[in-house]
Amino acid sequence: MRTYTVIAVVGVGTFFAAMAGSTINVALPNLGSDLHVSIGQSRWVIQVVLISTALVMIPAGRLGDRFGYKRVYLAGFALFGVTSAACGFAQTLFSLLVFRALQGIGGAMAMANGPALLTTSCPATMRGKALGLAATATYTGLTLGPPVGGYIVEWLGWRWTFFINLPIAFMVLILGSIFLPLKPGHGQSAFFKLFKSRQLVLAVISAMSNYVAMFAVVLMMPFFLQEGLGLNPARVGSLLMTTPLVMALVTSPSGWLSDRVGTKWLSVAGLVILLSGSMGISSLDAASSQTMVVFWLAVCGLGTGLFISPNSSALMGAAPGNLQGAAGSIMALARVLGVFCGVLIVSSVYQWTGGHTGSSWQTADFHAFSVAVAVVAVMAVFGVVASALRKE
Repeated sequence: MRTYTVIAVVGVGTFFAAMAGSTINVALPNLGSDLHVSIGQSRWVIQVVLISTALVMIPAGRLGDRFGYKRVYLAGFALFGVTSAACGFAQTLFSLLVFRALQGIGGAMAMANGPALLTTSCPATMRGKALGLAATATYTGLTLGPPVGGYIVEWLGWRWTFFINLPIAFMVLILGSIFLPLKPGHGQSAFFKLFKSRQLVLAVISAMSNYVAMFAVVLMMPFFLQEGLGLNPARVGSLLMTTPLVMALVTSPSGWLSDRVGTKWLSVAGLVILLSGSMGISSLDAASSQTMVVFWLAVCGLGTGLFISPNSSALMGAAPGNLQGAAGSIMALARVLGVFCGVLIVSSVYQWTGGHTGSSWQTADFHAFSVAVAVVAVMAVFGVVASALRKE
């Protein structure tokens, strides 16, 4: 019973954090217009969080190993909530980026220790299932984030996509304080020995490849739908919920299955499907129907949903019990670095090939979109190879 209680509480935290975080993507076009910044500048609203998160992710995991996962996890949510509210009050891009950087530190503390709370509270035979259920909560939040964000932006403005994080963080703090186990830390241990594990290194490479390809789509699709196809923010949010909805449906069964058949070939299959879906996204143009958009977004969601739980289980399973916080931080760091690289590469290629934002797209903009997404999608191949080289 304690195992499922921990899964439920961590799941609630990841659900609301994912929902709140994914509203920001829908707000980027309006935020950029309001603050008079280009896509190259507005992308830093995402990237500055990724940078600060990446810098403190490993220390955050080690703090959890030493002082207890619950303490660091809840402290992270507290910081995340307060700095989110500060982001909502920001009047310039610079001040927004400062608060977003602090927000990333709080997020890192929570992301690094959430998986450790799960894996130290359940038997190894349930690891894939527990991580899968948490991932389902995450992607359910991501599913609701775009439509919720679309309506928030349309009715209240982009600032409210930040304000909603404060009550969410408060609720997680209450639930976590009551239900999460307070386990003592393990002291110092040989962190870098983790990287001697071939299984862990290959899982990290696979994870980064997945997030590079996936978040290239996540960044570009709001601009494609709003400025390219001329849809309003609410409709954009409704269409973008396709990918995380499919992920939410697939991640838990995939985790359950990986406990029984192994993690290797489920990971390979997921990345191959994601590669196909990303290439399909790159083929979209001004004449594409919304049905075709939904189809390819669903394919991307199927691929990532099939991949996440088995790969996460393989990564966490490669670490000893006294380094689960460190392993969780490595897993989260792989996600952060993958997202950062995906966002950086796709936005840079889009601009270098003649793409513009801030107005209705022309032929050159659609061409730049296709090239940018295709270039990043190919990087999923590295993940396919890394997963195939892994043990079962």
